[in-house]
Amino acid sequence: MLSRREFLNFSAATIALTSLPNQIQSNQLIRNYKLTVGITPHLFDNKGVLDHLWLYNKQTSGPVIEAKENDIIRVEFVNNLDEPSTIHWHGIKNINKMDGVPYLTQDPVQPGETYIYEFQVKNAGTFWYHAHFQTWRQISRGLYDL
Repeated sequence: MLSRREFLNFSAATIALTSLPNQIQSNQLIRNYKLTVGITPHLFDNKGVLDHLWLYNKQTSGPVIEAKENDIIRVEFVNNLDEPSTIHWHGIKNINKMDGVPYLTQDPVQPGETYIYEFQVKNAGTFWYHAHFQTWRQISRGLYDL
């Protein structure tokens, strides 16, 4: 049987330990980004050679996404293409449902739809993201970040 003192010490320790995850979680920074994919006219040279690239936020390569270990990345992905697309976070240790592999880890994001990618950054490094629906075609049209 516990003495009153042991019970109080045990109770205080339990309360302190249950609040610890909330304190750790509150130190995480949530980094919000929006990536809108769409067709963008692009002038390749001063001779007027124009083509239509598929770009994230109308830029090539796509915007840089920065975070530190344990931060949360939240990306609002808006698909303004005429076909489905997804984003694969290349090299990042990620949870399966946020990995962007169509029909395996997520359904493709349909034209006009929005999808929220949200995951914790678990490892430091430099990584890249790219389209993962008909990858060979969408990357060659500009859907990547380096």
